[in-house]
Amino acid sequence: MSHKESIVAGLAGLICISLFQLGLIIPSLYFGYMDENSSCQEGTRGGLNLSDWIKGFGLEKVAINASLYLTVLLVVILNEKFVILGGVSLILDFFFNIVWWIWGVVILATAENNHCVAEGKGMAVVAIVNLVLSTIWFLHFKVVGAFLDKE
Repeated sequence: MSHKESIVAGLAGLICISLFQLGLIIPSLYFGYMDENSSCQEGTRGGLNLSDWIKGFGLEKVAINASLYLTVLLVVILNEKFVILGGVSLILDFFFNIVWWIWGVVILATAENNHCVAEGKGMAVVAIVNLVLSTIWFLHFKVVGAFLDKE
């Protein structure tokens, strides 16, 4: 595969992942901000309540996708050495996802937040969906792995 084909294929994969992840990012940000003053979320863990956790998830996913688009742009325009930016972003994203998942389980399982879940509040439902579909968070690694297999 030529250099140009690799960039086009990588960008196409990134666009597909971004569109797929938007299905979680948009509801996360929407419910995180809409329900941030909800009376049902009284419990915090580590200074975060449920709406903060959901907003953090959505904003981090926006940041990782923006970072990867910036990496592609810098590689195409300037130099291949900028690929390191994408690598560092993916590594940080990997560890963030693990810690954020554990933190989300702890926040969602607190006694104070149980009635958010029982009432079916939007942010509780989005948090559960985000936790259950956590493999979507690692889609960027699957694309990188596919490229490494071809070389």
